[in-house]
Amino acid sequence: MSFQCVDSVGHGVVLARMRAEARIESDEAESVFLRIPIEAASIDTFVANLKSMGTAPGTKACIQMAEH
Repeated sequence: MSFQCVDSVGHGVVLARMRAEARIESDEAESVFLRIPIEAASIDTFVANLKSMGTAPGTKACIQMAEH
């Protein structure tokens, strides 16, 4: 994941790349690239959620998508 400011007004996006390992039967990896608009203030909340979340399987932290 990377966070970027896209204009002089301060609109932001999060760029997320995810890739699965290649499957044995097809030898092809599955992947996706997402560009999601976010509010700059939501980054602070996201970071706070990351810091407070545990390491148990199933825990998650979410970032609020911008309403455009």
